[in-house]
Amino acid sequence: MADTVLGVEYYYVTVPDEPGEGQRILSALKDGGVNLLAFLGFPQDDGRSQLDLVPDDPQSLRAAAE
Repeated sequence: MADTVLGVEYYYVTVPDEPGEGQRILSALKDGGVNLLAFLGFPQDDGRSQLDLVPDDPQSLRAAAE
């Protein structure tokens, strides 16, 4: 089976490194109708975490973020 390469746009948001912050962002995106192909969360050094978001439709993510 051949591999498929897909070019995508990704976005990121930083949030406080506290329980529930990732869920807050992901729930807001879900409620805004955003379909994510992937996401990744990891802590940063300053007490914050970064969430990388790969939307199926980048315009839907931008609209939900506004």
